[in-house]
Amino acid sequence: GTDVIRKEDKVRVFGANLDSKIASRGEGLQNYEEPKVPQKMMDELLMRYGGDLEAAKKELRRRDIKTKEAETYFRVGVKLMERGKYKEAILQLDLAISAVPGGGLSREGGQYLIWLGQALDADGQRGKAVLTMRDLREHEDRDVRRVAKSIEFILTSPEIKLNKKNFQYFDIDQLDAIKAGKNALKYSKMEKQPEKYSLEWYMMQPPPPKETASNRSGNMGLAVAASAVTLLYLLTLYI
Repeated sequence: GTDVIRKEDKVRVFGANLDSKIASRGEGLQNYEEPKVPQKMMDELLMRYGGDLEAAKKELRRRDIKTKEAETYFRVGVKLMERGKYKEAILQLDLAISAVPGGGLSREGGQYLIWLGQALDADGQRGKAVLTMRDLREHEDRDVRRVAKSIEFILTSPEIKLNKKNFQYFDIDQLDAIKAGKNALKYSKMEKQPEKYSLEWYMMQPPPPKETASNRSGNMGLAVAASAVTLLYLLTLYI
């Protein structure tokens, strides 16, 4: 299931917390400003650029531009999916994964890959969809791993084939009449049964139990005993 924790924050999907601007269904993809740059990221950039603060800021601006570019591709891809244009959606999602900083290895890229897997499945490419989810088992982000595992389970589960016998049908008009208080319609008409002892009636009866050897010998013993009693009774009449 999917639950929005906070409109500007996370969405609960299969027990994982995904970004609401990527995963929020029903509420729509959210727009919100990213929080301040994590200190860990800033430290890594400063280390990469030898403590050059301006170079680190420049890299942050570049990452921000690429992130927004990826989000644009992603949103177009989602809109295409909603319209049933899955092949075009796959192309846009691929562009989003390529554009986002860190690619598919990043948290955002991993979430885009989850959408890509669903688009592939909708396009009839279930094999590729399963492989996409399977590859995400080793993703660095725990939430991405958890969701991918759940989707892979769904994609690889046996298909349930249903027919008309698996469904219960109701007469909506009749239910509305009952709700309105028309007691005459509370009970559905019973199907007319065949007349007792008619051919149709006999056809509906369950077959008699099969007679076993022990039953036959028992019945024969009862018949002999009955015959002996009858014979003794007749002899008393002539004595």
